[in-house]
Amino acid sequence: MAQPSGNRFIDALRPEDRALLQDHLSRVRLSRREILHQPGENIRWVHFPCDRAMVALLVVMPDGRVVQVGLTGCEGVVGGVVTQEPRPAFTRAAVQIPGEAWRIDAAALGVARARSVTLAEAFARHADCLLAQLLQTMACSALHSLEQRMAGRLIEIQDRLDDAELPLTQEELGEMLGVGRTYVSKTAGSFQARGLIGYSRGRIRVQDRAALRALSCACHDSIRDHFERLLPGVHPAARD
Repeated sequence: MAQPSGNRFIDALRPEDRALLQDHLSRVRLSRREILHQPGENIRWVHFPCDRAMVALLVVMPDGRVVQVGLTGCEGVVGGVVTQEPRPAFTRAAVQIPGEAWRIDAAALGVARARSVTLAEAFARHADCLLAQLLQTMACSALHSLEQRMAGRLIEIQDRLDDAELPLTQEELGEMLGVGRTYVSKTAGSFQARGLIGYSRGRIRVQDRAALRALSCACHDSIRDHFERLLPGVHPAARD
């Protein structure tokens, strides 16, 4: 595997642990909206998104509506994070930002984790970070305004992409925030009128990052800081 791999979690592993994975990893292309697993399916493949690629974790409601509860990019792993054997997924994993990823068979990963205490510990720490993201997202949805949450999500995506141009539709923003498109359109329109963002056909451009940061809640920072404590240097988020 070339170094760096493009996935910060892999790059942070001890060389001995990377060697346990290396022969089982293959590079794959992730297409926009590609489904990596569905609720109830046994997870066959574990993915490590690289560089700009991002995968959304979505809860699918009985009426078909979906809400995003997590987002994983080059700092993490999608699927098979907790158990050492293939288990049914609870969420849908859908590619939000296309790109490349490393992929490994879930059973092969389980064998590697069983052989190395430090590799198993790295995955346990990542699982802790993912749980923190889910819990912080729940608290954020309950306590903060739509403007605060939208500003925070835009900053989060910009940090991960390291680009002011964000390939996001209003529908995807609605899934992130758990609200309908009407609310997204109204709030995004307000941001645009104030010069915070520009918007055109599925792309949002951050025009005033400082103003978005001032408007956003601190939830993104809390998640990043927890990541930094457990997996130093792995999270790509910038510090303003």
